[in-house]
Amino acid sequence: MVVCVSSNSETQQHIIRKAARVADMYNAEWIALYVQTSDEQTDRIPLDAQRHLMSHLELVMQLGGQVQQVVSDNVAQVIADVCREQHATLLCIGQPSIAFPRLLMRAGRYQKLLAELKRMGVDLIIFA
Repeated sequence: MVVCVSSNSETQQHIIRKAARVADMYNAEWIALYVQTSDEQTDRIPLDAQRHLMSHLELVMQLGGQVQQVVSDNVAQVIADVCREQHATLLCIGQPSIAFPRLLMRAGRYQKLLAELKRMGVDLIIFA
């Protein structure tokens, strides 16, 4: 099972805890994936966001998950690649907080991700 995490302070701990419960229900190993984009490089991301991210990753380890960090601007492709490499059957993500115009610009990538997940037999859970 793969769960995607970010530096978002408001929802991530909630999502991590839900994902840990789901993994526990299925008696499955789980990985928290953090994709660091160029917008989140150490010199560009605010210190408070860095602290939130570090606390999220620590929580993952406390709850029995593993952490995998990847640097890329193609988040959807990295998610598909990690699911493939880990032979994941379940992907958990939080509700996207993308503004509508930005979502339209990236819709093609997400449609491709959904098609790839379907092809691999990976189920998707979106936590609110």
